[in-house]
Amino acid sequence: MPSIVPIVEGDGDREAAPVLLRKVLEEQYQRYDIAILRPVNAGGKSTLLRDLEKYVEYAAIRPGCEA
Repeated sequence: MPSIVPIVEGDGDREAAPVLLRKVLEEQYQRYDIAILRPVNAGGKSTLLRDLEKYVEYAAIRPGCEA
């Protein structure tokens, strides 16, 4: 099953992102076959922007990650 690994700014986003992504995928695209894996928490916007490439590489190595 293809999977998405969200990269988020903080703890609140870590909880909300999977719910939001599932809702969009199901309601807008009728996609029920995509798993949302545990998000990667960057620990703040400045850290995320500074080290985005590192976080994307980290997320990409997770098994099943497609996006």
